Amino acid sequence: MASYHLQLRDKPKGYALEHYFYIARLEKYQHVRVKSQEVLEHIEPAGYMPSWVKDPADFWKAADTHERANAKVYMEYELALPNELTPEQRKTLVETFLNKHVARQQFPHANAIHKVKSGLGGMDQPHCQLMLSLR
Repeated sequence: MASYHLQLRDKPKGYALEHYFYIARLEKYQHVRVKSQEVLEHIEPAGYMPSWVKDPADFWKAADTHERANAKVYMEYELALPNELTPEQRKTLVETFLNKHVARQQFPHANAIHKVKSGLGGMDQPHCQLMLSLR
């Protein structure tokens, strides 16, 4: 049976680059997949980035550096995805969400679909983490 979960967070200056590394499982977060037996089903590291961005980490670092002190540097959506769907169907579901809610405004964003085993019962818990800049 599908479980539903949607969490929305916003973060101030100083968290964006580190969170990008976390959802992409880069740098010091590479071990997370091994330790939790997580599957990284899909990653889109750089949607609608400005033309000067060569590496998505550059954008998130610049956001942390140059945003005003009290700004919301990024918003994060954490969405549970039905484990009854195939990985390709989950990717399509996330792309549909992005096309409907992010593409029109062309917000710079990164997202990843992770599948982890639950601590209770060992069932798959696929979810998407989407971070986007409102600038």
